[in-house]
Amino acid sequence: MEERREFGFRVRPNFGQVLGYIQEGGAHHPGAAEAQCVGLHGLPLPPRRFPAELRAPQRPADAAHRGLRAGRGLPGPALPPGPAQGDAAAEELLQRQQQRLWRGGPGPGAAHGRLRRLRARARGQLRESGIQAAETAIAGLGRAGRRLPTALAAGSSGWTGRFAFLGRRRGAAAALVGTAWAIEGGLTAASHLMGFPGGGGGGTDRVGGAAALCDAPAAPAARAQPAPRVRARAARQQPSPFGINPVRLPRPQGQSSGSEGSRASRQSRPLNAEPSFDQRNSPDARRESTPRRAMENVTQAVQDELMGSLDYKLATSNVNYVQSRRDVQYFPSSLSTFTPTTSRVARIPLTSGMDFIDPESVKIAFRVRNTDGGGGQVFPGSFEGNCFIKRVQLFSNGQRTDDISEYGRCCWLYSLLKPQEWYNGRAYEGFYPTNLGNPPAILDGNYRDVLIPPTLIGLFQSGKMLPPQLNLVLEIEFAEAADALWPGGTGSASYSIENVRVLASQVTLDSALVESFNKVLLSGRSLVFSYPTMHTQVSSIPAGTSQHSVTVARAYTKLMGAFVTFKDDDDALGEVMNLEYPAVNGQLEYQMQLGALQFPRYPMASLAEHHHFLEIMAGTYDSKIKNMRLNRLEFEDTQFIAAFPVERVPKHPLSGISTRSGDLARFTFKNLQPDRAQKLYIHLISYQIVTLSGAGVSVLD
Repeated sequence: MEERREFGFRVRPNFGQVLGYIQEGGAHHPGAAEAQCVGLHGLPLPPRRFPAELRAPQRPADAAHRGLRAGRGLPGPALPPGPAQGDAAAEELLQRQQQRLWRGGPGPGAAHGRLRRLRARARGQLRESGIQAAETAIAGLGRAGRRLPTALAAGSSGWTGRFAFLGRRRGAAAALVGTAWAIEGGLTAASHLMGFPGGGGGGTDRVGGAAALCDAPAAPAARAQPAPRVRARAARQQPSPFGINPVRLPRPQGQSSGSEGSRASRQSRPLNAEPSFDQRNSPDARRESTPRRAMENVTQAVQDELMGSLDYKLATSNVNYVQSRRDVQYFPSSLSTFTPTTSRVARIPLTSGMDFIDPESVKIAFRVRNTDGGGGQVFPGSFEGNCFIKRVQLFSNGQRTDDISEYGRCCWLYSLLKPQEWYNGRAYEGFYPTNLGNPPAILDGNYRDVLIPPTLIGLFQSGKMLPPQLNLVLEIEFAEAADALWPGGTGSASYSIENVRVLASQVTLDSALVESFNKVLLSGRSLVFSYPTMHTQVSSIPAGTSQHSVTVARAYTKLMGAFVTFKDDDDALGEVMNLEYPAVNGQLEYQMQLGALQFPRYPMASLAEHHHFLEIMAGTYDSKIKNMRLNRLEFEDTQFIAAFPVERVPKHPLSGISTRSGDLARFTFKNLQPDRAQKLYIHLISYQIVTLSGAGVSVLD
């Protein structure tokens, strides 16, 4: 075969050229080969790119016979034919192998005689043993086919002469022909194994050997056989919706998940007639079935969980590490009686020894005694004892962790955000209102004991047990009489505060647990307490103004928002309970600007918007707040609260805004009714962290 080159590169001959050269035994011309290598049906030649087996390195001439095995010439064990077409499969395979022998050119007579004997023996075995004999005969034919090139090469001098000048290419040509026979035999056997009726040859007979089929006799038609028995395979399990739930999808109705139910469902037929193809694919049927199936797939894929009423395990866990719990009282370190005109500051150390303090049990207690002596009555400023407190500070190892000024007013604001039931419980421990809705009066010479929960002291609301290493000190500053009493009552301002103390519970832990906490502190690690805290700033509103702006310059790492309240000095509710709504025709407009940001984006100008943002800010300050005890008449009159939430995600404190870069918070109010409010209270809410370590206490705000 002459070597062809295109653009300086050698061109590999295609499949038809090689077969044409083998058939004619001489030099092959590309144009003539392409003209001759056209099948009986005009099928085109195969592509030039051969499988990986045909592109293997060429073998020497003496390894030409082993090239058939290396190229997978004819497989050793033949594939069994289909169960219903065993005779036809064997007959057709023998006919095709005979065609390959005649197509390859003249060969030794001994080889052809051996092939005829093998054919006769195979037919006899088919008559005797049926399908099993056919498998054995095809296997023998495969072994004879692998030895056939050796006999052809040894018995024909002319054949050898034609391959003499090929040299090392003879092994590649033999491997090529053997691989073509292997493809033909494998496809034929596979088609009969799969039970395809009338399965004929593969791609080698119809495409690759198109040029050689011109002189080959036609194969006899297969005899008619009964339809093969097809064994249905089990359907694959469909993936669950969205790929997130490993639960198997529900089976169709009437089919269980067990093996018996599956067999029954396959063997039984529905009573009703099966819908036709047009009925199943009609638009109405698709609209009805698709949403229902999708809904069932999604709902049935949810995992089953045991109901709480069927779970008989204990709902609580053991706390054996808590050895004991006892109620204690902490008293001021100096005075025990305070008046609004003399001493007003009480310092109470909360020393617990080696025990932990339960913050939920902490209450501030004192007694209010009427010391008028002339029959005058004392009217508290609110229904809680907080009205007698002006400022509260909490210190830990000398570091101030909480500082809340205007404590009575802030507690009243917080109580308006809580439910009515919660507030009624607080009133039982304070000054329960009379039938007229006013705080009850304390008669001359009488007294009233009150308990105050530290609702605004952040460290007590962190939900963590307070270790003794904190060394807490609570400092309480009592208010003046004008701020603590209700101005609506013509009462006396002579009273005293006695028996000041802090009620709490101490918890004794197991020594091993206490030792583990000590190791944590000594190793340089910290105990972290985080909570929201409130800082209040008071501003005066000029007389006769209808627009007012206030700028607050304070740096916070996480600013959560702000509350703003107004006060009318002439109102009868007093310093604590008066939260005035100074709007003109109920259209107060306000907005907060923090650097380049505005909260809200558009100014609020209606009561509905005011209440909406108040609900958001209430949940930001205390996530346990679900509903508020405010009513509309109070909200638009003397119980108004303006809210400015600034969190990027409500109820997520760490999403607050930082003001450490020097941004100023500017509050702007418009449509104010002149002279209706004289004071403005800004209550800033920030997130604060307190860390306790072996080096001491650090406060991060």
